Amino acid sequence: MSMNIATPGVYIREINSLPPSVAGVSTAIPAFIGYVEKAERDGLGVPMCTPVRITSMLEYESLFGGAYAQPFSINIADTADIPVTSSSVIETRTITVNQDTADSDFRMYYHLQMYFANGGGPCWIVPVGVYSAITIKKGALQKGLVALEKISEVTLLVVPDAVSADLSDLDRKAIYEDALAQCEGMKNRFTVMDVPQSATPAPVSDGNTFRNNCVGPDNLNYGAAYYPYLDTTLNYGTNPLLIQVASYTINGVPDTAFDDVRDFNTDVSKALQGTKDALSYLMVATETLSEEDAKAVQSIVTTVNANVTSAGNLVGDLPPEFELAGDIIEAILVDTVGSEGEMVLAVSEAADFVTTTDKTNANALKTALQKLLYELETTMTKMADGYNDPSTEFVGGNLNYLRDNQPSVYTEVMSAVAGYRVMLNPSGTIAGIYARVDTNKGVWSAPANVGVRNVIGPSVRVTNQQQGELNVDALSGKSINVIRNFQGRGTIVWGARTLEGNSNEWRYVNVRRLFIYLEESIKRASERFVFEPNDANTWVNVKAMISNFLTGVWKDGGLTGATAQEAFFVNVGVGTSMTMENVLAGEMIIEVGVAAVRPAEFIILRFTHYIQE
Repeated sequence: MSMNIATPGVYIREINSLPPSVAGVSTAIPAFIGYVEKAERDGLGVPMCTPVRITSMLEYESLFGGAYAQPFSINIADTADIPVTSSSVIETRTITVNQDTADSDFRMYYHLQMYFANGGGPCWIVPVGVYSAITIKKGALQKGLVALEKISEVTLLVVPDAVSADLSDLDRKAIYEDALAQCEGMKNRFTVMDVPQSATPAPVSDGNTFRNNCVGPDNLNYGAAYYPYLDTTLNYGTNPLLIQVASYTINGVPDTAFDDVRDFNTDVSKALQGTKDALSYLMVATETLSEEDAKAVQSIVTTVNANVTSAGNLVGDLPPEFELAGDIIEAILVDTVGSEGEMVLAVSEAADFVTTTDKTNANALKTALQKLLYELETTMTKMADGYNDPSTEFVGGNLNYLRDNQPSVYTEVMSAVAGYRVMLNPSGTIAGIYARVDTNKGVWSAPANVGVRNVIGPSVRVTNQQQGELNVDALSGKSINVIRNFQGRGTIVWGARTLEGNSNEWRYVNVRRLFIYLEESIKRASERFVFEPNDANTWVNVKAMISNFLTGVWKDGGLTGATAQEAFFVNVGVGTSMTMENVLAGEMIIEVGVAAVRPAEFIILRFTHYIQE
């Protein structure tokens, strides 16, 4: 740079003696795409398919809520015997817990728990719907994938809900193929997939179904699949309002009026939970005002209204001994279930919201639902106090009464519920393991032969022969990595192959991800030279910058070779990587070659019988 020297004096010109450096990009920043309990920040809804960056489980819970509440039913049987030889009463209590419904397909919360427990750090969440959506939809997950094209920091794609029973194999194929196509197009990310596990798991059969029906033939080196599901140590998400006491007997005799009280309690509980769901959905709908969201809110509100009306009708059927409780509850519900009540008005406003998608109507509906929520919560509190017949131990339908009046029974029930553990597809866990291996060893290390945290074990014990058929497939080449349990070692990830398992270049996960890391790091560092002169000075700086970066990777163990020259090469300039025609066209072409470290999957020991001379 020339200096305009017009005045006598001393002038200083600072000259950079060192080339610019390459800053390595982050390597394990996953994006989780799926359904959440809510989507709310600072009192405002987060529009669906809006990527949000988080750094902890606490932050996830504040923005997106908790796990889907798994319904349970409880049967309690108390016996009180007075033995002949003693005047002391011996009480025996039997508590039976039943899982009312199959595991919910909404599993995102559990995957985040496993991700952070296994070493995960910052990640992105893409909410595509809330639990009130009832079913998981292919189109919503695909929209979430499209939204991630704008986020360059993401390096891993995880779609835990893709194994949902709501989706067909054809739906899964469309989702996974979209993810792989995005990885190949952007060349800065990798997809972690789950192999759906059948109701009666059969490793080889499940693997073949996945290969044939759930993933196509293209872009396979940008993804890896894992099997089987994991028996985790996680407890199900619960809600005391949804844990129903189906029966309560004392010496074989049911409590008085139990059926009516239980039915009433059940309806009010469902209405309360539904109102919370509707409010969560409405927080999002008021941001987007889409007709699809509006219809979903209307459907929920209509169901809530039906449950509250049903509960109100039961008040008059309760026995005389519960007259006080009936009066309390009827007074609370009268404005809600009456012909001129708030809920009827709310449903009417919901219909207007669908047809006009008017934010004023949406806010009016939100106000009505908030009032209903308050009334229902008050109902549940009053019910715990009002339904307290001194002649019996318990007459409530859910756990509110037990929690407030019989804490010892409540503790026993919750302990029994905690005995149920979540079985989970492994993709979220694997994303955490990728992050842990990257931090401890480097992205060039195979994410295998490492322990899985927070698990009891794999849900299926895979044999050596079965793993051989999953690991190597001569026809499709779609390798499937297996999670296994070894005696004395615990649960281990025992495989590190991409779906392109027959490729000599891209067979291994760590090789593919190493090249993503190198390419993205060098690409970003080279952008500073876009408008620099395309001459020898620039070429020298570029070559020195990349060479210094690759030397550091080689010294850290990321490249193989006794010397740096054996580990990599960098060519840039006329006669090596480009011609004068390229220079005149404004093209600076850089050639980089690296020798990646590959895992020794098969260690072969040769023994020769040595005959003594």
